[in-house]
Amino acid sequence: GRLAEAARCYRRALRRDRGNTETLNSLGNVLRGLGQYPKAVACYRRILKLDPDSHKAEHNLGNVLKEQGRLDEATACYRRALGRAPGSAETLSNLGLVLQLQARLDEAIDCYRQALQANPDLAEARSNALFAMQYRPGVTPAELAEAHAEYEFRHASRHRVSWRAHENRRDPDRRLRLGFVSMDFACH
Repeated sequence: GRLAEAARCYRRALRRDRGNTETLNSLGNVLRGLGQYPKAVACYRRILKLDPDSHKAEHNLGNVLKEQGRLDEATACYRRALGRAPGSAETLSNLGLVLQLQARLDEAIDCYRQALQANPDLAEARSNALFAMQYRPGVTPAELAEAHAEYEFRHASRHRVSWRAHENRRDPDRRLRLGFVSMDFACH
């Protein structure tokens, strides 16, 4: 978590080996984590000059552009990355997210489905697909229920062993207390 220090280390390593694409990629990731997007973009573009076939650099460039809100450019990066690594579940998932942000829900859901074919345990792709389905016209409650059940089966059921039993009284006349859970409170 000491990103500034890590950036200094990667820069020192690059003084010894300016063309090391792995080090450049790591530096780009650290700079992205620091919010230094233009510098991160420069790292990934430098990698692509040294290694035009780098799926990883193209993917990571797409990530930075997505975070900057440059969605058309991010889409193009993810598509180029998929040209180099067609079955990359992570890239398909990230492309789906960018398409979803552009309200291209059918394309987004298709990307999530492809990502899940490549890696059925990719929780982020399944979660994003569930979210996109909520806004897609024509999705039936049965389809939503099935998709949520699949998510529960793949990602939540393994945690059941650690769930505590509810200690509430089962008196049907008692006053109910409701709780709302959301990662998005106060964000919309």
